[in-house]
Amino acid sequence: MTEREKFEKWMQAAQVFSPGAPINTYDLFSGRVEQVRDVINAVQQRGRHVILFGERGVGKTSLANILSEQFPTNRYVKLRSGTINCDANDDFTTLWHKVFREINFDFKQFPFGFDREPKFRSQSLDEILPKPVTPDDVRYCLRHLNMPSLIIIDEIDRIKDKSTTTLLADTIKTLSDHAVESSLLLVGVADTVGELIAEHASIERSLVQVRMPRMSLAELEGILEKGLTALQMTMDPRAKRRVAL
Repeated sequence: MTEREKFEKWMQAAQVFSPGAPINTYDLFSGRVEQVRDVINAVQQRGRHVILFGERGVGKTSLANILSEQFPTNRYVKLRSGTINCDANDDFTTLWHKVFREINFDFKQFPFGFDREPKFRSQSLDEILPKPVTPDDVRYCLRHLNMPSLIIIDEIDRIKDKSTTTLLADTIKTLSDHAVESSLLLVGVADTVGELIAEHASIERSLVQVRMPRMSLAELEGILEKGLTALQMTMDPRAKRRVAL
């Protein structure tokens, strides 16, 4: 192998194995079969929503990323960015403006005069969302989309305003009570759901709780194997076990 070929292989390896960043393609994702199944089952039921929680660094964001990729675009309205990340300054209004600027809807615009064909215009939901935003405003906007929507909100543990997490619980209840064909997937670092969302007990029937444990040795080796396959490389089984440990 020439020096140039070695350099190119190193570059490919750095793209495939990225421990400092979440995985964003299903081809490089491994394991978590039970958690993936639980989330998919919940999202495809009207009135059900999901909260994905666990300690830092166990793959919650990676799972959220690959889920946003897997749901078919011809059946679900999805955020253009895949997921929304919360920050410490977010309140309920700023959070939903972040969400709705990522969703467009098409509508007919009829020009003045006779015998004129209507024109179709695309508009961001953010443009029609009021300030301040209420849970019922969220319900109203999502109800008028022409397909079910999947909204993934990551890092909700960074929200410092307790009233915001209370309003998120109210939103889940409102969407469930009105059977809106949209699902929220909330993701955050926590040992319990109560650390992430206030009033969670009032929405237990609507909120599927999915805990992300640490990866097993077999799952870690599975990540290595997928990466090696992508690189068209092999590794001695003993070396693979040592890396996974």
